[in-house]
Amino acid sequence: MIYTLVGTNTHARDVALKARTSELTKQHKSLDIVRIDAADKGHEHIIDAISHVPMFEAHRLVIIRDFTSDKLLVMQLEKIALNIPETISVILIADKLDKRTEAYKLLRKLTKYSEFNSAEKDPVGWLIAEAKSQGGELDRQTAQRLLDTVGTDQTLLANELAKLIAYAPTITTQTIALLCEPLPQSSTFQLLDAAFAGNGAKAQALYDDQRRQRVEPLAILAMVAWQLHILALVQASNGAPPDTIAKQARISPFVVTKAARAVRGMSATRLRKLIQQTLDLDIRLKTQSIDADAAMRHYLMTLTQAS
Repeated sequence: MIYTLVGTNTHARDVALKARTSELTKQHKSLDIVRIDAADKGHEHIIDAISHVPMFEAHRLVIIRDFTSDKLLVMQLEKIALNIPETISVILIADKLDKRTEAYKLLRKLTKYSEFNSAEKDPVGWLIAEAKSQGGELDRQTAQRLLDTVGTDQTLLANELAKLIAYAPTITTQTIALLCEPLPQSSTFQLLDAAFAGNGAKAQALYDDQRRQRVEPLAILAMVAWQLHILALVQASNGAPPDTIAKQARISPFVVTKAARAVRGMSATRLRKLIQQTLDLDIRLKTQSIDADAAMRHYLMTLTQAS
């Protein structure tokens, strides 16, 4: 039997892989598991693993990641699927597969095909469902706070949910603040939000928090510059849907949605001024011997006063 797991939702895909592996392990008392990265191993190595029956185990499971990188394997899919021994199971894994190709049609026809699309279009809904599946609960506002704190990586989010639910099944903003370490990128966006809202004390506190985590001033400024770049993309899009902007810019729709909220009501003139101020400070930090922390604090105060 051949199973195909395709999609960029690596968390859901890996959960399915784990479940399938566990199922086969229970079915066969003696299981030989072979893991292959097609990008690293030669075609002959892959063919040998899926063609020759196991000598010392009752069954073999061959997990082939990035299988589409082996072009010859893709070309021989039909022959392989029809001739694979009964004592061998194969799991093919890839991020993307062109649905216009013959390979896609063959995989749909000859294998147990599963597709795992990104949950970024509705990360809040995914979080609520994932929390429920783990025996916990949280509302939409709390889910948004968790996303703002640790980002959108689903594997990380699933792990954070497990930690929060182990502490208390009902997740709150208080338990998130207590147990979850904010990602630098998330803290930087919160810092900008505070500055744009004229809340200088909060912006300075978030900067201090980053420094306590040993994030250097230049690194913080670089993340601010990246956030301003996204704001500029959103503002220049003339109201295009977040999904369209995300696809064209190759960034997360969730990030675009946050940027759209932040840039709402901000003039193009002000945004250009912010970007120029950021560039000027970047040049000073890289070319002059100045107190980087003092310069960053003054920069944040300037952002706050310009709000």
